[in-house]
Amino acid sequence: MVVPLMNLHIKSLGASHTVAGIIGSLYGIMQLFSSTFVGCWSDIVGRRYSLLACILLSALGYFLLGTSTTVLLFAISRVPVGIFKHTLSISKALLSDLVSERDRPLVMGRFNAASSVGFILGPVVGGYLTELKDGFYLTSFICASIFLLNAGLVWMLPWSEENTGNREHQQGNKGTDSFSAKANSDLHLKSESNGAMASDSLFQSPWIQVTTVLKRIKGIACSDLWDIFLVRLLMSVAILLYYSNFSLALEERFGVKPLFSGYLMSYSSALGVLAGCLLGPITRFYQHNTYRVLLHSSTLTLPAVI
Repeated sequence: MVVPLMNLHIKSLGASHTVAGIIGSLYGIMQLFSSTFVGCWSDIVGRRYSLLACILLSALGYFLLGTSTTVLLFAISRVPVGIFKHTLSISKALLSDLVSERDRPLVMGRFNAASSVGFILGPVVGGYLTELKDGFYLTSFICASIFLLNAGLVWMLPWSEENTGNREHQQGNKGTDSFSAKANSDLHLKSESNGAMASDSLFQSPWIQVTTVLKRIKGIACSDLWDIFLVRLLMSVAILLYYSNFSLALEERFGVKPLFSGYLMSYSSALGVLAGCLLGPITRFYQHNTYRVLLHSSTLTLPAVI
């Protein structure tokens, strides 16, 4: 909802095109380098509490954005959102814990499709709100309210890391062929252990949590999977820079208004919904060879960007 209005608002505050681009890229850079830290932190304190904290801090960022009357306040308001707006990543990690590896591409495809619905409606609604007086401030407060509503829903959800193993164990007893009975029992015991560790880690001092996260990040960086993380890093840089400067480039090159920018973003999200629905059949067509899917999709993305 806010993305189509940001460039118009920051220019109304007196910022130049260069400053607007720097602030937009700054948000992407903070997202990039905080994603690993927040992901490891969610492994320590648990998915529920990390998701709740990220939602509340993101709501704070949008509230500050709605009160920004100078370029400095605008830049400060992007800091908590840039650092803690990883709700989709934590939700995907939660789904990965709940489903089997074979069913994961199908479930993730449906999750991405459901998420894209919000990206379809949000830019259109934000584009229409910009026609109103003080439309940007109204949109920011609406976004903050939605995040607070999501925080309440997460707090009231009846799940926790401790019953994740119970759910998968019960599904295995019903006759699913994803895991054997012994594997389900081991998964149940492991999940209970991880849930207990997450509950204990929640009450640790922040310094101990930060030290544990840094140790995990160092272990990941020094592991044999460094090349995979490097590819992920480069992909994230490209995607974040693209989305951070997309609306600004449209306005600079084509003189596009925020309403039409919202339409273009909604169109792109609609294609994302279609791709998410087709992810399951495509994965089956490739016989669940995700490496080939990634290679071919990256090859098709390159000429599209050029």
